[in-house]
Amino acid sequence: MKHHLFIILLAGLTATHINAATAKQPNDIPSGPYQQTCNNISVVQSGEVVFSATCYDSKGTPWRTQLISRFTIDNSGWDNVNGNLFQPEHLPGGPWTKTCSGSVYDLMATPYPELTATCLASDGSQHKTSVFLYAAAQAENDNGVLKCVNDRCGFSKKP
Repeated sequence: MKHHLFIILLAGLTATHINAATAKQPNDIPSGPYQQTCNNISVVQSGEVVFSATCYDSKGTPWRTQLISRFTIDNSGWDNVNGNLFQPEHLPGGPWTKTCSGSVYDLMATPYPELTATCLASDGSQHKTSVFLYAAAQAENDNGVLKCVNDRCGFSKKP
């Protein structure tokens, strides 16, 4: 009787651990052309959904990029835009993707969703920078600093 109870408890703990952070199977990974220029692709659900990949920019440099959400990730239309996972419905638009790479768009950040990326300055240096904004916002790289250029913004900051 004690052995059966131990096995049932162990099975229950294992099932709880597996459900706490579930990696999706390859056929659950969002589709799109990004799969041709990104690797280490994963979607993990653990109270939040984290869609991650290592994507290459136009110069062939690899960047780790993520979308963090409390909702499920749309399964289609994703692309790699200069080392950023990108889908127009999920990420801020604008010219920021031309000179910024390695973006993390955290929809669970407060007080607003936060976009963080490494952006190129006019002197050739790279700066990790963040801005709070919604997906409907338009962002730009202003000399190595992400800035919002329409009325769907929070505020810019340098981490």
